[in-house]
Amino acid sequence: MHYNRNDKMTIEHPEYYNRGGLEVLTAVDAWGLNYYKGTALKYIVRAGYKEGNSELDDILKAIYYLSHYADLLKNEKTGE
Repeated sequence: MHYNRNDKMTIEHPEYYNRGGLEVLTAVDAWGLNYYKGTALKYIVRAGYKEGNSELDDILKAIYYLSHYADLLKNEKTGE
């Protein structure tokens, strides 16, 4: 994402977030995913497709966000 000369935001839609005719952001919004689930989905979708990022690294990032969210839910449930 960057701003052009007219201070209008230009959004780039990289191919690794736009596969199968659906953009990740569109799915996140349509499904009402929160930050943690949406971010995990982003990493899952791009795993193995974004140049310079290994599939394993992206999967581990997705797991990190889901694990962190699971910890928040556990703490919420136990009142910690």
